[in-house]
Amino acid sequence: AVKQEADAFAASHADSSEWAPVGIPRQNTVRCVGRICNEAHEGRLNKASLRLEGSRQHSAGSRIHLDLQAFNNKDVNSEDKRDFSLFPGQIVAVEGINSSGRTMQATRLIEGVPPPSEKHRASD
Repeated sequence: AVKQEADAFAASHADSSEWAPVGIPRQNTVRCVGRICNEAHEGRLNKASLRLEGSRQHSAGSRIHLDLQAFNNKDVNSEDKRDFSLFPGQIVAVEGINSSGRTMQATRLIEGVPPPSEKHRASD
């Protein structure tokens, strides 16, 4: 399910032509698509429990900590500093730096997945 939703999300955002696997360390800014997860498996999402899980096909199901502290940074473009709401299972695209392979310091968050195509609905 994550793969289909993540692929649909990536395809609907034509400006995001290069998607990086979740969990692969990179020193430069990358874009990843994945599902929001709660590391605690219960309770509310918080800055310590927020994870991004990649698809099994493209990221081997890797999970990384998602650090959203940059959104409080005054240097972040005001367009990217908008309010957002996250919940477990939500498919998002995240742009940021994942220098360790364990934590992505997000500078941009893209929410929303287009509705499934007729082709996918027929197979459900």
